Amino acid sequence: MPGAENTLRSLLASNPKFALSLQIDQVVPLAGGDIKDGNDASKELREFLRLVPAENLFEYSRRCLDLTDYGFVLQEIVNELARRLDFDVENGLFKGKPGAIGFDGIWRSPGDPAIVAEVKTTEVYAVSLDTLDKYRRELVAQGRIPKLSSILIVVGREGKGALEAAIRGSEFSRSVRMISLEGLIKLVQINSQADDPDATTIRIRRLLHPVEYIQLDNIIDVIFSTIAGEEEEGQALGPADELADGPKVDPGLIDGKRQQAIDAFSALKGRQLIRRSRTFFWTNDKELRVCCTVSKRYENDARPYFYAYHPKWDTFLGEGQGFLILCCLDRDEAFAVPRTWFADNRQSLYVAGRANGTRWLIWLTTLADGSLAMDLKDGKKYSLEPNKFILQRVRPLGAR
Repeated sequence: MPGAENTLRSLLASNPKFALSLQIDQVVPLAGGDIKDGNDASKELREFLRLVPAENLFEYSRRCLDLTDYGFVLQEIVNELARRLDFDVENGLFKGKPGAIGFDGIWRSPGDPAIVAEVKTTEVYAVSLDTLDKYRRELVAQGRIPKLSSILIVVGREGKGALEAAIRGSEFSRSVRMISLEGLIKLVQINSQADDPDATTIRIRRLLHPVEYIQLDNIIDVIFSTIAGEEEEGQALGPADELADGPKVDPGLIDGKRQQAIDAFSALKGRQLIRRSRTFFWTNDKELRVCCTVSKRYENDARPYFYAYHPKWDTFLGEGQGFLILCCLDRDEAFAVPRTWFADNRQSLYVAGRANGTRWLIWLTTLADGSLAMDLKDGKKYSLEPNKFILQRVRPLGAR
């Protein structure tokens, strides 16, 4: 086992499989063990949580519920789950101190009031709604959050509904909401499977604000956007809707190939890519961005692979150092094409219009030497050899 002198970040970089196999009660000692406000251990743990896959966060949070004195760690994990919903998160204090406001987290998002988060391992013990509202009012008075900001209580282990009843019967029924840890995990899972993450994330975040759900359209939109994303991913596997041939591909095979490519590209770049949605990935600073798409092999030797490149993909990639990764389901190689290439050569791509918008079409053709190239509409071939990276024999960052 690596020595205690290894930082969590260096351990994740040098031995990711081992680092991500650790339970949270093994991670905390490697961070320094004594997690306190502002100390090096808390900073290292927070940085590590920013880098790990969401699935690890789910496991860590559940494990915290079975451990003694891990409420502070659960607080950090819940704040990181909020970041996976693209909230701008301000972490709170572990312990109150004179002159400081004792919130657990502030979750901000553009165009919405803020959420003051309170994290509890269980609802068995009484929660003072007056105290939580006092924190909220003090933050408003300091100008740190808007006046209409609300409180969200995240409960790890639910009881018999006493907290819900207390909120419902109090003067705070319009400003306080609660969600179970499992409920928050489900929202992160839904968000990670959406193919239009920006729209889905906005809808999910707004579910966490105090709204009386007489009008159910927002909830329906969240569910529909996830289903629509699944359908769009399947449609992207055919050269055109009317030309799609052969049986549909198992989505599990597609996702497996995509993850294999992401692991290899992460190792190639030496940076951990975190899932933003089904096809989108980025580093924790959001600078390196990847859209990864997969094609099965078609019974067409001239054009064996096909992809649809959507404008929303181009927008996502354009907001950082972006790469479109093209995967072939039956090949142990993939191709990372810089988004800048598409910006410079868009006029050479085929275009198709659909009811839900325009997309660019990418066909791959096989050259005489067996390598692959993009088949452009001006008759030219763009060799993908400079963009190729191998999926085999690469130790993946994020392997389990």
